[in-house]
Amino acid sequence: MPYRKSPIQIDHIYHLYNRGVDKNNIFFHKSDWEYFTLKMHHYFKPEHVSVLAYCLMPNHYHLLVDVHTDQFITKVLHPFFASYVISVNKYKNRVGPLFQGPYKAKEVDSEQSLLHLSRYIHRNPVEAGIVSDPIDWSYSSYPIYSGKKDDALVNTELILSLMGGFTNYEKFVLEYSKYELDRNLTIDR
Repeated sequence: MPYRKSPIQIDHIYHLYNRGVDKNNIFFHKSDWEYFTLKMHHYFKPEHVSVLAYCLMPNHYHLLVDVHTDQFITKVLHPFFASYVISVNKYKNRVGPLFQGPYKAKEVDSEQSLLHLSRYIHRNPVEAGIVSDPIDWSYSSYPIYSGKKDDALVNTELILSLMGGFTNYEKFVLEYSKYELDRNLTIDR
């Protein structure tokens, strides 16, 4: 992968995201979503990274992570993405890149940005018209935040503590429009 101008640093929070080549899907079957999540469990160990939020969409993904090791790229990201792409290419009998270039990594520089970004990530399937409530999207950490789903992969403590618990966070997420999301958070798409 190309050299990153701004290196990923320990004890910093990042929004990682990417989409499929030509905006094509990166998940094709239910097993793909499950395999991606399984690989997240395998590579995203607490000693390396805390996953604060995630959302997997048909043609892209969002990961909100707190990095704990200076080997995050070599021990976590590279093998994680390589294993997923190799699996999809083999299963789909395809060759070449699955993702549109290298992943994007934007540092989260404030608590306000962290909260807005977590909301943006959790609202992605709603704004895309896939579900009407983020609780209904299985391939997101929002059901974990709500307590509907139990998964040790996601660390909900920081965001819920900043919001004063899930009830306040739920209101924060649900009572926000796409216009307000776009106005408060600029994301490269």
